[in-house]
Amino acid sequence: MIGSHKGEGGCADMWISLADEGQVLPIGIVRKPVESKWYVAQTLPRKEEVACQNLTRQRFHSFLPRYKATRQHARKRYEVMAPLFPGYIFIRFNPDDAPWRSINGTLGVQRLVGPRLTRPMAMPASAIDNIMARCRDGIMVSLIDCLEPGAIMRVTRGPFADQLVTIESLDGVERVRVLLNILGADQTVDIASDCLGPA
Repeated sequence: MIGSHKGEGGCADMWISLADEGQVLPIGIVRKPVESKWYVAQTLPRKEEVACQNLTRQRFHSFLPRYKATRQHARKRYEVMAPLFPGYIFIRFNPDDAPWRSINGTLGVQRLVGPRLTRPMAMPASAIDNIMARCRDGIMVSLIDCLEPGAIMRVTRGPFADQLVTIESLDGVERVRVLLNILGADQTVDIASDCLGPA
């Protein structure tokens, strides 16, 4: 006869009874399956995409949120897709059945974030859900949760990229009126809300 007993942590101790000899022998422990969770990995400088590519080859699911940013070189401005969290990526796996220790040896990865001698610490589900909800195809649609007058923001792209501004008023959902310091004087400028990010 085969039976079970639920012990600590939701584990079920399985046992088998040998009717002829009256013996009860344990045959193992069946544990509840652990869902895959999101973890954070630190990458080598400017190697976020390299790390994700190599993790994909190992069948790990990685996530690199990015946003549109403006860069300047030789007096020319151009848009790039910049990592939202430079030097960090997110990886989803189940530590009970995935070879997660191999992540630390992956090209482009420096280490999993968490205690070095034990399993890594998972991200809160609400945190990663909040990031993904604001992304479209891995690109951040909005870098901020809400806009309100008086808030200090940073312009992420366009002719005023990297400048700090103060929100003066909201003009609908897509436009914001801000105060921008130009040559020592505050000027009122209308700017697209998706061009603003945290200061």
